[in-house]
Amino acid sequence: MDDGPRPRGRPALRAPTPPPIRGSGRSGRATRTPPRPIRRAPPGDGTPRAHRHGHRAPGGSAPGRTACARRRVRPGRRAHGSLWWRVRALELVGRDGRRRGIDSVVRTPEETVNEFIAAIGRKDLDAAVALVADDLYYDNVPIGDMRGASAMRDFLTPMVGGDGPVAFEIVRQTASGDMVMNERIDRFTMKGKEIALPVAGVFEVHDGRITFWRDYFDNGMFMKMLKG
Repeated sequence: MDDGPRPRGRPALRAPTPPPIRGSGRSGRATRTPPRPIRRAPPGDGTPRAHRHGHRAPGGSAPGRTACARRRVRPGRRAHGSLWWRVRALELVGRDGRRRGIDSVVRTPEETVNEFIAAIGRKDLDAAVALVADDLYYDNVPIGDMRGASAMRDFLTPMVGGDGPVAFEIVRQTASGDMVMNERIDRFTMKGKEIALPVAGVFEVHDGRITFWRDYFDNGMFMKMLKG
């Protein structure tokens, strides 16, 4: 029966519809469908899990990709960078370039030649020989060539064995790849005579050692200096 128009305002409340009743089959008992579990929001301020374990981006409140997402160096591991290897090599190689467990790998070809010339200037043939390969090819163009570090040592011994100082003064020098070229004034004392000989040198360096050395100079000028 119609009771007439309803007053305006809130709509009439209706009772909730119960879930459907299903039979279990074998037992014959009526069972209700279990409610689905409610997914709860993650704890905190609702930030996604991938961001909750990180830090907030610098200069802002929104979480962002930070150092925790980058590759970390675990304790006890070494950072494999060129700087670390250079420092480690300097610890293993002496200042004169002699081997301490490994060969010298830190010098450029030009630095190797400079250290070689400096060792001759100190009359330190041991340090000089340590900077050349065992199968060194040494060519004194006006005099002749020789092979091997020991042959080079025998050739240089009379020059560095004099009473006066020895100095290979580099006037100009250039380097390209494994090759180094320089213009020098070689000063030394031989047979009581002070020699100042203009020389042009060519060097090749591989794996931190000199493998090729060739010097050009005027042999006639050299003989005149010896005669005085």
